[in-house]
Amino acid sequence: MPPEDREQAVAAIKKAVERFGQRKLSRTAGVSRNVLDSAVDDKDPLSDQALIKLGKATKKLRDNEDAKSERDAKLVAQVRDRVAKEGIRGVAQAAGIDGGNLSRLLRGRRSASSRLLVALIKASDSHS
Repeated sequence: MPPEDREQAVAAIKKAVERFGQRKLSRTAGVSRNVLDSAVDDKDPLSDQALIKLGKATKKLRDNEDAKSERDAKLVAQVRDRVAKEGIRGVAQAAGIDGGNLSRLLRGRRSASSRLLVALIKASDSHS
């Protein structure tokens, strides 16, 4: 791998570590955390094979995160439609969540926790 490509790959890996964490990235890549530490701390140059594994794992984690964001956005859109029909209190009560939290979620002032999403999914499944 040419030196400039190697530098770009290592920089991308460092960003991925910040975004996803060492444990998650190393598990997804199938490399030890020591190998990942070497890349982050610039201790030992990584093999091309390790760089490729880490690059693929970074892409996979990014794709998974993007897919989750897309699913969450679709669910929030469905909830918005339901709120327009039934009101925010009714939807919140059906989901067993606080109406204020639902309101903040719909206005973009709160991110959707997994618990909140599960409650909304269950409520939408039972509503259908």
